[in-house]
Amino acid sequence: MLAQLSISHGLPETYRELIDNLDLKAKSELMMLLAKEIADSALRMGGRREEDVVHELAGSWKDDRTAEEMVADIYSSRMSNTRILENLAGLRI
Repeated sequence: MLAQLSISHGLPETYRELIDNLDLKAKSELMMLLAKEIADSALRMGGRREEDVVHELAGSWKDDRTAEEMVADIYSSRMSNTRILENLAGLRI
């Protein structure tokens, strides 16, 4: 287990510079190691199922609606510029 570090302002840039010098295989292995560490940390913190953590990290969710129903919901919630301006006009700033 790696020690926990606070990320200072320049630390991500330092890591990027180090990673730039790695070959593709090393970068791939590092990526897999980091992904596993992230998933393991999330499991330790929340006691959640691994499947749920993976879905959460991937930006997905469980939904009983079909893809077509989700698309219809997205389209129905869109607002035209006219509707946006009408809503803004009703706000008191």
